Amino acid sequence: MDPDQDGQIDQDEFVAYLTGLHATRSTALANPVSKTSVKIAASALADLAHAQTTAHAQMASLRCSHRSVREACLRLHDEVTAHRTSSSASATEQADADPLLEVLRAEKAHLLENCQRLQDEVAARNGHLGHYMALLEMRARESQAYQAEVDRTQADLEDERSRCKDLQEQVEQASFDLTALRQQLAEVKAPATNSEDLTARNTELSAEHEQLQVNYAKLKSKAQSFASELKAARVRLRELDAQEARRQDDDAKAMRARQALEEELITLRAMQQSADPELVENKSSVNELQQQLEAAQESHQAAAERASAAQVKLDTMTQQYAARDQEQRAKVEELELDLTSLRAELDSARAASEASQLDAKQLEAQVATLTEELDSARAASEASQLDAKQLEAQVATLTEELDHLSDREQQAQSQVEAAQQAAETAQALLLKEELSRQASEARAEEAQTHVAALEEELQHVGLKVKQQETEIHACQSKIEAYESEQQQQALVEAKDEELLDATRARFNELQEQHEALRSNYEKLKSKAQGFAAELKTARAKLRAHDEEETQRTAAQVEAQAHVDAEAQANLASMEAERAQLATKLNTLQARLAGVEDELDASNEEREELALELSQSNEQLAAAQVTAKAAEKNLHALRAELTTLKRERDEAIQALKQHAQHETDVAGESRQRLDALSAELEAVEQERDELLQELEELTAERATSQESTTKHAQEMERTRKALLEAQTQLQAVEQQLEEQRQQNSSLQDEHATVQNELTATISRLQDQEAASAQAIADANRAAATRVADLEADLKTARHERDVFEEQLSQASNAAATVAVAEPPLQTTKEADARIALLEEELTGTRQELSDVREELRQVQDELEQLLRDQEASDATIQEYEEVIQELEHKLARLDQPAEDTGRNQSEPVVNSNDIPESSVPADTTDLVSDSALASALRALHPEPDSEEAHSLLELCMKMTADKKRLQHELDALETELNRLRQEQQISEENHLVLRDAMLKHLSGIRPAVRLKLI
Repeated sequence: MDPDQDGQIDQDEFVAYLTGLHATRSTALANPVSKTSVKIAASALADLAHAQTTAHAQMASLRCSHRSVREACLRLHDEVTAHRTSSSASATEQADADPLLEVLRAEKAHLLENCQRLQDEVAARNGHLGHYMALLEMRARESQAYQAEVDRTQADLEDERSRCKDLQEQVEQASFDLTALRQQLAEVKAPATNSEDLTARNTELSAEHEQLQVNYAKLKSKAQSFASELKAARVRLRELDAQEARRQDDDAKAMRARQALEEELITLRAMQQSADPELVENKSSVNELQQQLEAAQESHQAAAERASAAQVKLDTMTQQYAARDQEQRAKVEELELDLTSLRAELDSARAASEASQLDAKQLEAQVATLTEELDSARAASEASQLDAKQLEAQVATLTEELDHLSDREQQAQSQVEAAQQAAETAQALLLKEELSRQASEARAEEAQTHVAALEEELQHVGLKVKQQETEIHACQSKIEAYESEQQQQALVEAKDEELLDATRARFNELQEQHEALRSNYEKLKSKAQGFAAELKTARAKLRAHDEEETQRTAAQVEAQAHVDAEAQANLASMEAERAQLATKLNTLQARLAGVEDELDASNEEREELALELSQSNEQLAAAQVTAKAAEKNLHALRAELTTLKRERDEAIQALKQHAQHETDVAGESRQRLDALSAELEAVEQERDELLQELEELTAERATSQESTTKHAQEMERTRKALLEAQTQLQAVEQQLEEQRQQNSSLQDEHATVQNELTATISRLQDQEAASAQAIADANRAAATRVADLEADLKTARHERDVFEEQLSQASNAAATVAVAEPPLQTTKEADARIALLEEELTGTRQELSDVREELRQVQDELEQLLRDQEASDATIQEYEEVIQELEHKLARLDQPAEDTGRNQSEPVVNSNDIPESSVPADTTDLVSDSALASALRALHPEPDSEEAHSLLELCMKMTADKKRLQHELDALETELNRLRQEQQISEENHLVLRDAMLKHLSGIRPAVRLKLI
């Protein structure tokens, strides 16, 4: 049963489903075994069906209510949009209509919440319906299981009935045998007539009894031999079963070996498939080796070229080193001359400090050029060493490449060996499979011979059983003849009483022996039947064994033929692959021989390169020796230069100290001045920010004061308006008492006035709350601002302390400079700048004190604002108390109006129930205008102003909107009533259909029961 798009289920489909359930229930009730369980399942299904119908009805009602709520939401949304478009005409109307919009938004939110709640309920009901459907399916499955159990129990009952019939037939046969035996005994116990006949008969009976004993002994011995043979046959059958189990184990092992061989064949094929790409890879690797050999040859040639180039470079470097040595020696000589001239210049530089500074700079530049030249010489030696290292690295890479080639050669050889081993393993597996096949054939032949021997033994046992059966039949015939003779003897024994006792005693003995023989016969018969049954089972087992053996042999023959064919094919394919591999190995060996030749050639080339590299290393060693000698010379020159520098530094140090001291002092003073100027700029910027924030705070304070004054004025106005409203309400109460008996419509106007008054009071309360919230927000903002200003003041104080410490340090440094040296022009400027900074600092301190004072004033003003807020809260509380008193008075006014309405003879009609056409428009307008005007006079301080007129128009518009909304709500209620009626009609139709279906089912059930019976 699948629900449609609306979530409902088709009634015809559900009726068909219930008819099927009731049919299964009636069939289950016909069975006495699981009647209670089926009743429980049927009751549960009926409850679930009822719950499903109720759930569908609730779903339909929820959908209707959801549609109605959605339409109402859409209408309200349209009204809100229309109201917004109409209210966008003027800002004042929009500001006054904000409470209505808030109310409508709240109603919309409430309706949306209701819609969401209804949707959640619908989803929950859908979940319950799904749960019910799952329960129905589970119950259907349980009923099917019950039906299957019923079928099984019926089959068991049929089996039991057949067994009972067999037992009844056996009992009837036993009772028939008992009656026959009783008749025979009665005939035997009849009185004998002839004593001679009795004696003769007695002798005959004794002879027959002896013969029967002899026959019994023979039968007993035969039975014992038959039992021993049967035991041997059982032992043989056990051995056959053990052999069969072993054969099955061997077959399982053979199957596992076959599977292993197949897996190995698969692996061999996979190896073959993998060997083909490996051969391709080997080819590609050989090609790569050839390419690598070619590249190695090229690299050898390049190395030889590089070695020759390195030799050339070494020759050029040695020549350059020799030239550089000569140049350096010439430079050293020139430097010695320069040093002598520098000493003379230093003597002259001590006389004039300015000229000495310039000469010192020139000397420093010359020393720097000399050090650069020395560094360049060292870099050239290092570059030669780097070239040698690069050559060594290239030789190492060549050796690594050759080693890699030898590794690849070894890998190729190992791959060839692995392929040979795989071929050998495949041959061994094939041999193993052939041996296992031969062993399985031998085992099958042994089993066939064993089965033939068993068949012969079974035939022999069957012949023996047949012989025993013939003997048992002969014994039965003799016993019957003996019984007939005993009956005749009983007729003869009536003649002589003396012989009668003897014959009776003898007869009793014979009867006892006969009973013993009969019991032995029955035992032998039961044993024979057991032996026959065992023989039948053994024959059946042998037949099944033979059939299984034939099938198995056929399957083995087929499998063996298939395996032989596969093995032949695999051997052929392996031979072909072996030939291919042999050819590929030959080609690979040939290629490897070529590669070995190339490797030998490359080894020879490598040895040659090694010789060349050894020669180049020797040359490099000689070059390094010369470089070391040059470095020693350079070190000596550097030592001399260091001594010269030390002497020059000692000569210049005295001149530098004074100038450096002056430059350091000037630089420090400049840095301090720059830092002080930057800090002053930051302090000025912070001062400007603080002043701006103070201006903003003052503006906020002014606005808050204005708002508080306005709020206080509005409170005074509202208080006066409320007092006037009280007086006017008293007048209105008197007017209402006078007009209550004349016209019932005044009650509706009074209600509208009351609603409007409460709306205006609530609007005033909202305005007061909004103003209080604005004041609280302003207070919070001011408090946060004050906290920020305090934090800024703390940071400014900290920066001021740091700045004062820096000033003290700068003044101390300036004092030390003034004590150490005579005042220069820079120190004078620094002092002047410091004085200006101190003046600016005093100004900033004064500004900070002003800021603190303004902050104190702001805090006082904030405290005053808090006090004003508390006072406004008290006034609001007073207004709330006055409003509560007015509401109580209005309630007291409504009560007598209702009493008078009850006492009137005619029923009072509510104004909401009266259509607009029946009430005169002029009177209602006059009454509403007068009520609204009185409310405005009571609430508004200037009732004749434009604001009052706009408020009156807005109130009239709100009343019209309220009436329109009331009409729409009435329409919605009528629509809901109509939908409820339709739902009720559909539920009644559904109940009628269910009753008809139940009647139909109650009429069908007896017929179904009769058919089942």
